[in-house]
Amino acid sequence: VFREPPGHGVPEVIHAVCRDGGRMRGRSAFSRWLGSMCNVAAGGSAGLEGPIVFSAAAVGSWVGGVRQLDERRRSVLLACGVAGGIAAVFNAPMTGLIFSVEIVLAEWSAFSIVPIVMSQSTEFLKQAGMGQDLGALLALPWNLTMNSQPGTYQDSFGFQVSALVLIGLLAVVGLVASGRRLRSIPLLVPMLELSGLFTLIWFFTFQEARFLLPVFPLLAFSGAVATEQLATSWPRFGRSLLLLPAFAVLHTQIAMLTTLTSSSAIALEKSARHAPEVAANFLRDEMAPEDRLWLWMEQRGYLFRGVDYVPYHIGSGSPSLALVHRFTDYTSLHCELRAMEITHILINRRFARIAQPGLFGPDYTRDDFVAGRTRVNQLVHHGAEQLFSAQGFEVYRLDRGTCPPPPPSSRIDHADD
Repeated sequence: VFREPPGHGVPEVIHAVCRDGGRMRGRSAFSRWLGSMCNVAAGGSAGLEGPIVFSAAAVGSWVGGVRQLDERRRSVLLACGVAGGIAAVFNAPMTGLIFSVEIVLAEWSAFSIVPIVMSQSTEFLKQAGMGQDLGALLALPWNLTMNSQPGTYQDSFGFQVSALVLIGLLAVVGLVASGRRLRSIPLLVPMLELSGLFTLIWFFTFQEARFLLPVFPLLAFSGAVATEQLATSWPRFGRSLLLLPAFAVLHTQIAMLTTLTSSSAIALEKSARHAPEVAANFLRDEMAPEDRLWLWMEQRGYLFRGVDYVPYHIGSGSPSLALVHRFTDYTSLHCELRAMEITHILINRRFARIAQPGLFGPDYTRDDFVAGRTRVNQLVHHGAEQLFSAQGFEVYRLDRGTCPPPPPSSRIDHADD
């Protein structure tokens, strides 16, 4: 239909940069994308990298042509399109950056790197947030306070926001419904207008959680003023409204009450030898010089100085998560760890119960994450010996024999029960 020359896509992009001054036909932005979509949907074996690189590069080249830029700037825009396409489709911003600079442009300079970094960061940030349609905007107060999961930035805010913000907004609505003029209350309307304008800019641009944090002090103060005014305007029921902020505080803090004592003790240095340090000291005494430790759900590698360990990196790019995801059964994982010369495993059960990668994608879903935790749990139950356990920190020693056979039953050990 489009009469495009055959090819993988990446060599054609490199040819456009080296020989054609970054010029590509505008229809190329749709040809490979449409062809690959039909091919993959029909069960074909073609990959997605080539079409994405080719189509995204054509978009960048077309923008450069519209702006009538010279060849050098058009080539940089072409590389920006490639970096943004890889970052958005494969959830790999650093890969898009390195691929565009090293393969497409073959040039490491500030002139080429800075626009590409901005491009791929923009596409990556677009994945975070809770949507940008009208429904998401109307549900934003509820989603921020009631549906947000700390540490998760896809379909979530990433921070735990107190329900006081929601109650304050409801109090403002109650004042309007009662016929009270908001402008008669000092500073209330300017603060609401400023926080609303900032929220709209954040909502329709990049929903990076930290960009919205300055709004919450304004909303908290506005909500407190509105609640106080509403309580005084209803003499009979005003005092009962003061119970709502108390419930909001409990909603935010009740989940933390179980760890409040130990966390406060650590923060005040009243418990210098808390569980991670005790586990690290145990491992230093237990492990031989040729032994190696694998950390699972424990990212504080500095505690295990003096021990040969494989670190656990938090986030969606964790090598440990990728390692566990590669295998469908715990026996294969056990053999892989043995091949890596792993002899001991440390698991932070407390962190495992709440930990989640920052962003999920089509190739790594929330179910994959839970299945990986289950796989590690099966491994330590069937192929390792427990040596240490204290306050949610456990140390295991892998079996030194051959890789264990499959379990005799089909029982599944649920992760971190």
